[in-house]
Amino acid sequence: MLILSLMLLSCIMMLFMNSGGEIAFFSLGITDLKSMRQKRYPSASHILKLLSDPSLLLSSMLVGNLFYRIMIILLCNQLLTPALFPNWPVWTIFIFRVMCVLVVLLLVGEFLPKVWASHNPMRFAFYASWMVRLNYTLFRLPGKWLTALSRKVEHALGWENGKRDRLHQIDEVMSVEEGEGSSEEEKNMLKGIAAFGDVTVRRAMRSRLDVQGVEESVNFEDLKKSVGEQQYSRFPVFKGSLDTIAGMLHAKDIIPYLNMPGDFDWKKLIRPAFFIHEQMLVKDLLKEFQSRQTHFAIVVDEFGGTDGIITMEDILEEIVGDIRDEYDEEESLNIRLDENNFIVEGKIMISDACKLMHVPVRVFDDIRGGSETMAGLVLEIAGEIPQLNQVFTAREFTFTILEVNFNRIQKLKVTIDPTKA
Repeated sequence: MLILSLMLLSCIMMLFMNSGGEIAFFSLGITDLKSMRQKRYPSASHILKLLSDPSLLLSSMLVGNLFYRIMIILLCNQLLTPALFPNWPVWTIFIFRVMCVLVVLLLVGEFLPKVWASHNPMRFAFYASWMVRLNYTLFRLPGKWLTALSRKVEHALGWENGKRDRLHQIDEVMSVEEGEGSSEEEKNMLKGIAAFGDVTVRRAMRSRLDVQGVEESVNFEDLKKSVGEQQYSRFPVFKGSLDTIAGMLHAKDIIPYLNMPGDFDWKKLIRPAFFIHEQMLVKDLLKEFQSRQTHFAIVVDEFGGTDGIITMEDILEEIVGDIRDEYDEEESLNIRLDENNFIVEGKIMISDACKLMHVPVRVFDDIRGGSETMAGLVLEIAGEIPQLNQVFTAREFTFTILEVNFNRIQKLKVTIDPTKA
């Protein structure tokens, strides 16, 4: 009897954590996962490892929940024997058993854990990580079989219409048309159009380190000099640091006042800034740009700090590739040495590097984490700030650090091993 009671309590606890884990684990956003990668807690590493294959994690949870529910029903039937209720009619004992099982399954297995997990997904994920990992270990194989079966069913029914399938179809169509004059630029443009709906602002924006702004306290002479040197059409105006944005300044607004003295109060020319979150989709931002009739936005992180900027040009470059104007440098630091060796800037976007290397755009998806640049990808692989000439390997790619400046990767060499590709 004691063993059966302990088994029942164990199944109830596993069902509670597993049921809530379904909500908690899959409610974690990119910022939550990013903060976990910066922590050294065992629970955080468990969560990240489990979420590396979300479909297998979910299927193992579903199998586990089914197993625990069946065990709870059987154990309650064994523990609530007629001997405990000698004077009760048989039908009353049956109804009592059903009510006890319903209370446990609905209250402990559904309502309580899922309400808690929906309100505090990260905290619940930390609490449940050990038990979810145990469940994953126990039911990984049945979950793997079910995942494989579901994929076969989706394939048979023609439900595989995701972004990866669209990009693969574009590759096939363009390779067929290649002999009729299709260029690599056309192929990349079609890929950009197919992936446009899922691109976030964080991927398309210019990082904070590349932002050129003006301090609100500078005099008019210094302002004109700064605007002339930087040769941009719009500038964020900040107080003290870029985390405190006072507004936007358009270069064209200064033109009527070029002959004014240095003490001219140029602050009256500042326009309100447009702030957006880094996880906003680019397609939604494009609509905002159209409705607000603006081409410039300040990107902020979850703490309200300035993460970077994004312009209409950055959005268009996600589709058509790099757009160069008369003020861009002629020589690119991203060089193709030969078929398998490339030198790229650390700040280059992963998607642009993939185009340069002629590899699938999503080839780094399973190792990139939340990184959008090649420097971020290397940091994700290394787990530390790399040193000059340090080498890191991931699958068929070898990364060699060529230039580091103030803990920032400026330049690296990428080598592709054709034997592993």
